[in-house]
Amino acid sequence: ARAGQDAGAALAAARTGFVAQGNRRGAAGVSVVLGDHATAPFASPATWGFAMATTSSRNSGLPRSTEALERSPARDAAAAAAAYDDAEELYAAAGDRRGSAVVTWRRAYLASVTGRPDLAAERAETAAAALAAAGDQGSALLADAHAVLAGIADGRMPVADEVAAPVVAWGTGSGSLSQAVAVGIMFARAGRHWGRERRPERALAAFAVAEAIWTGLGRPVSRSQTLVDQAETMTAIGAGRAALLYLSRAVEVDDAPAAADATDPRLHR
Repeated sequence: ARAGQDAGAALAAARTGFVAQGNRRGAAGVSVVLGDHATAPFASPATWGFAMATTSSRNSGLPRSTEALERSPARDAAAAAAAYDDAEELYAAAGDRRGSAVVTWRRAYLASVTGRPDLAAERAETAAAALAAAGDQGSALLADAHAVLAGIADGRMPVADEVAAPVVAWGTGSGSLSQAVAVGIMFARAGRHWGRERRPERALAAFAVAEAIWTGLGRPVSRSQTLVDQAETMTAIGAGRAALLYLSRAVEVDDAPAAADATDPRLHR
């Protein structure tokens, strides 16, 4: 707690310094970080509060101590909202359209952890369009993913292949493979999170998107892990026959000859 207070004080001092220099963009950036500090105590809002980590286990599960901290409640929602309001005002004064879009994106995450998935989806969609218009296609891709995740939380199940298609195109074309992989990880982590919350429909929807992304990116190890995740979800709801089908598919993926999966942590020991 003391470390968090010290960090907040240091950030506030940095904002004051930027304002004194007339650097609105710098001050706005600090306010965004202040908002993030109050919104997401474990992981960045840009990753929807999830750890961007992979595992060598047969499913995509991380240590329980890590998974328990993902999507932690906002430390101080009111302080976060005030910081984002300040950042929006400063970016607007600086004429920084991308900065304003980032603030909208952060407000989407805040809405998602304060019980407003409908508002989170709406804000994430708005942010994605604004980020794309400002030329930041990579961040727009992540914001689009957040809109889908918030939609799932709001009861709107996506068509997995339709969500995966632009992610795969970005990762295998002129975009960034690492960003495409990050989106796949986010959906896999979301599936794990909703599985722990005993929300199997949401979990399966997220896992299906992750699987489609891993298939399109040619990541067999990650795909196999997500198939096992789906099997475990089916087992948890008593759908044993469906679970066996998912496990059979996972075995087929494991046995198929394929290029090495660069996201497989076993390759980096």
